[in-house]
Amino acid sequence: MRHLSTSPFAFCVAAQLLCLTLASSSHPSQSFLGNLDAQVADNNPFHPSFDSFVDSLMKTWHIPGLAIAVVHENKTWSKGFGHANLPDVPFTPYTLFQAASTTKSFTASLTALLVQDQDEYAHIGWDTPLHDIAGNDFVLEDDYLTTHVTFLDAMSHRTGIPGHDALWYDRGLTVRTQTYLMRHMTSSASFRTVFQYCNLFFTAVSHVLQSVTGKPQADLLREWIFEPLGMNQSYYSRQDAAHCQTLNPHCVLADSYAWNQDTQSYQKWALNVADPANGAGGIISNVVDYSKWIHTLMHEAGPVSKDGHAKLKYPFSIQGVDMAPYTGPVWYGLGLDGGIYRNERVFSHTGGISGYASSFKFLPDRKFGLVMSQNSMNTAFEAIGWRLIDEFLGGPEDEFYDMNKTQSYLTKKREEQLKALPSKLYPNVPSQRVQPQLPLQNYTGTYTNAAYVGILSSTHLTSHILRSTPKLDHQTFVQGQEQKTRAATKMVKDTAYYDALEVPPTATDVEIKKAYRKLAIRLHPDKNPGDETASAKFQEIGEAYQVLSDEKLRKQYDDYGKEGAMPNTGFEDPSEMFNEIFGGHAFADWIGEISMVRDMEKSMEITMRHEEENAALQAEAEAAAANIEEKKASMDKTVHESAAQSHAGAAADLKDGVEKMNLSEEDSTPPPPSYPQDRPKGVPTRLALTERAEEEARMEAAGVTEAEKTLRAKEKKKGGLTKEQKEELAAFEAERDRAREERIEDLSKKLINRVSVWTETDKGKDVTTSFRKKMEQEVENLKMESFGLEILHAIGQTYTQKAATFIKSQKPIIGGVTGFFSRLKDKGSLVKETWGTVSTAISAQMEIEEMARAEERGGDDWTDEKKADFERRVTGKILAAAWRGSKFEIQSVLRDVCDKVLYDKTVKVDKRIERAHALLVIGDVFIKAARSADEEGDHLAFEQLMAEAAQKKEKKKKDKEPKEPKA
Repeated sequence: MRHLSTSPFAFCVAAQLLCLTLASSSHPSQSFLGNLDAQVADNNPFHPSFDSFVDSLMKTWHIPGLAIAVVHENKTWSKGFGHANLPDVPFTPYTLFQAASTTKSFTASLTALLVQDQDEYAHIGWDTPLHDIAGNDFVLEDDYLTTHVTFLDAMSHRTGIPGHDALWYDRGLTVRTQTYLMRHMTSSASFRTVFQYCNLFFTAVSHVLQSVTGKPQADLLREWIFEPLGMNQSYYSRQDAAHCQTLNPHCVLADSYAWNQDTQSYQKWALNVADPANGAGGIISNVVDYSKWIHTLMHEAGPVSKDGHAKLKYPFSIQGVDMAPYTGPVWYGLGLDGGIYRNERVFSHTGGISGYASSFKFLPDRKFGLVMSQNSMNTAFEAIGWRLIDEFLGGPEDEFYDMNKTQSYLTKKREEQLKALPSKLYPNVPSQRVQPQLPLQNYTGTYTNAAYVGILSSTHLTSHILRSTPKLDHQTFVQGQEQKTRAATKMVKDTAYYDALEVPPTATDVEIKKAYRKLAIRLHPDKNPGDETASAKFQEIGEAYQVLSDEKLRKQYDDYGKEGAMPNTGFEDPSEMFNEIFGGHAFADWIGEISMVRDMEKSMEITMRHEEENAALQAEAEAAAANIEEKKASMDKTVHESAAQSHAGAAADLKDGVEKMNLSEEDSTPPPPSYPQDRPKGVPTRLALTERAEEEARMEAAGVTEAEKTLRAKEKKKGGLTKEQKEELAAFEAERDRAREERIEDLSKKLINRVSVWTETDKGKDVTTSFRKKMEQEVENLKMESFGLEILHAIGQTYTQKAATFIKSQKPIIGGVTGFFSRLKDKGSLVKETWGTVSTAISAQMEIEEMARAEERGGDDWTDEKKADFERRVTGKILAAAWRGSKFEIQSVLRDVCDKVLYDKTVKVDKRIERAHALLVIGDVFIKAARSADEEGDHLAFEQLMAEAAQKKEKKKKDKEPKEPKA
């Protein structure tokens, strides 16, 4: 049986791997206890003879302190003995203790509450497989176990999988991570055939409870059980338990101790325990509060229904027969042991961890029960518990079962077994020590497997050894595993960042990125304008991703926690980081950097400069002409007023006036527009403007008509760009061609390297399958990127088309005709794609022009709704045009890449045909890429966020640009 029944030494060893319990639930909050009196005086079980019995056991078993509560009907008695904290803090009935596995009945009760609430949890039943709810989080060693283990199987220890407590104990892993790691546990018996105690299945149930309800285990425990039962001094973490003393000065958490035989003194345990909410232990309570739970179980009171209580007691697994002090078989229900003692049904459970030990027992047919806690890891409470039951049932004392004698015998026997264990495990160890053949440091390192925490060996092996194993003499050691395997399961200092992203510490880079993307979409402040906490949550997952996505920072975080994983330059702004991560760089190794928009902007910047110069010239000319007209009018007026003067005098005056006017024209003409210091070449000067004005005057004098002026302007305009602009465009074209060649060269090398995984190996079925799965993983990584699915399809189509064309061109049967038609078809596809790109751009342009006309007309019909509708249509057309153009560029570049890879004459034809077949595999996987309905919803939200981010970025860019000075 699994009760605590071992020696102090052996018990301390076993306790390191012993699990506790924890449970939780959430339902009505009224009290179900009825009339439970506290501390009644009549029939008090704590009489002087019993107290002497307890004192004697405490000295024999070296127990610093303990507390007991006894319940009969609606009466309860409780008493403390010894010390909670040495040397002088008394152990009282209100002293808190780690309840350990005694709380497995709580976990089972939470499940019962879910099952009985068919209004809200109609899909949950006792026979529901855990995998149906937890999905990939709950996977066992084979498919059958994975899909068939139910709540009943998990909580009655009949899965065929034994303890594996080293997987979770003292590792600081979350409930989800512990559940995830269960896939590495191996079975030792057939499913549903034998009882094998395994704490981790209660952890898996805890994970399922949290998944179904959406609440942490701690909240369920408080809301569904503690509050309804009035268990106001029961907690689920040491931090919360510390507040109990403010309610009751005696409500302190006891220290735990181990007896050191060598020094004949107590040693305080380091309090390292599992997460309180791990479903296999962690409740912190006292015997007064726990007596309320015993009362509930034996009276089958609420909140759990009668059917639920019956399930907890039902014998699902047989532990054994003839197990003292029971008669007949001993069974296990759901978080409860069961057996027959003196013709009475007795239900119980024990628990122990980190120096604490506890137990409860109750006789439901006699409405009698008890609970005990102690701060030393041994089984003295068993002798106390059975003594109380015997005294309650009555009879001669010499007929009482002497559990103390039984435990002493078992302790001695197990100590003897421990002494004999090294020779039993290592029968071939030579009598004389064999010196190691290699330097000692060659044996150091961490030895582990996929499930367990690593065993660290160092050069101080003789001073730090595992108490449960023989000393390591270097000739025997555990075989290490490959680095990749060792990384699959790791012990980490802190899990806060993993918890923030809702992934286990074993998550891959792809899993971490997918988790961050999903949470970022959901928590992005732009998506939650009314949530004041959104920014903080977004910041939290951003910091988590920044650390966990960086190999070096993640290792530092795993080893040292948050303080050891601060980026050198501090954390980035979460919104900026989000845009950086998902801004389109994920496809760089496949398609390079898309340059279409950038190249168009550069070309337009050069060519449009000519039109800007013409516009400036025109404005200056018009201003100069207007000024001349004004001067002419003034001159005519002067001539008219001077008509009485002589002709010679008038002419002289007029000439002088014209000269003065010409001299002062510089001052009266409006100043030219100012330009920045880095004015582009070709901006017209004052001299150029004057020459243009003079040319206008000459044409006027020559009687050139307006029609002829227009024709001359058109002829002059045919000259197009300036010489400087033509040279700049030519240089830009040359640079663009060079960049394209470099891009094709780089992508070709990457593609050859990518397909070499397949081309440079034997083409067995397993190799092809592995290569295909690798490409499918690429799809999973890329399909949620902006335009990810479209780009994958474009790559797949190009690879498939070029590879198929190449393979056909190598068939000699029709002497090149097949190759000719394949290339013709290839060119036909290119023409079709080109026309599609142009037509989409024309459509977008027409939509823009239509919107401009509608806005110019205005009127009552031009409403905000209509304007918004136009903007949506225009945006859609522009995006479509941009994507068409980008797709055209992608496929154009990839065609050249494929040609370089497939038509390289320095490579043998057979090898190039293998490359083509590899491209066909990639193409097939990429063309079939798809998103699920849920992923599609996430992707639409993601694209919206990216579009909004792009708009904000453009606005910031414009705001930073220098403003043009006013004229």
